[in-house]
Amino acid sequence: MASRTVIRGVEIAGAIASLTALVVSQDLRDFLTRDITLPRWAVVGALAALGVVARIASSRRIRPSVQFVAPAHLMINEAPKRVSSDHKDSVDTFGATVMRAPRGTFATWVYLDKMGDGIRRLVNNRYILACTTTPAAPHRNVIALCRGPKKKYAPPEDASWKVWLANGAGDGKIWTYPDGREFVPGWHLFVLRWDHGTPRLELLIDGRVVVAANGYDRYWPTDYADRVLIGCWPNYGSEHYVDTYLWRTQLLSECVNESWVRMELGHSAPPGVP
Repeated sequence: MASRTVIRGVEIAGAIASLTALVVSQDLRDFLTRDITLPRWAVVGALAALGVVARIASSRRIRPSVQFVAPAHLMINEAPKRVSSDHKDSVDTFGATVMRAPRGTFATWVYLDKMGDGIRRLVNNRYILACTTTPAAPHRNVIALCRGPKKKYAPPEDASWKVWLANGAGDGKIWTYPDGREFVPGWHLFVLRWDHGTPRLELLIDGRVVVAANGYDRYWPTDYADRVLIGCWPNYGSEHYVDTYLWRTQLLSECVNESWVRMELGHSAPPGVP
């Protein structure tokens, strides 16, 4: 495509040069004076205008196709990092640009302890991802991924993986999937991806869709906080920390496909994590 564009450009330039040479040549002056009754300036002006029009038309035909900008890709932690209330500064943050994108992905590896320990100690919601303009109730503009009680909080029961959305008016919805024996202790890949054009939002764990929400967009935020948190809710309550290791946390301004998920699952588990 590039070489064809260059060739056409050369051809156009040559045609314009030839036309210019004819206009200024003595033979053309004689021809205009002898055989054409129109004023010489009018004929020369018409030829020049014709050349300009031809050049514009040709440039439109050979305009190169628009080049799509590569999706933004942010890697937060390429080495395992423990996020817990014992280390308040362990929470990572990033700008909300990706959350504003019509298509996007949040992905991270989470180390799951055995039931009752770390992130799997059921006391409240432990946030893997948290984005909201109002950390205190009534909550608005929420995008969150967490583990916590499905419904009952006192005492908490039915531990579930949860996707929580709320719009600017505070209208929200929570989608859940139970945390059970299928999620053995060790590393697990969590992928939250969305596409407003469909619209469809999905949570994948280890490549399998566990939450699928069509028409979720009515609950999508209309405004965003300056920073999005990884590993805790923005009030930094000790019960809201994931209290475990996170690894290869990524933000992408595209809705990743299954090929990307399979490629990510191909990474070997990092050593040195209990």
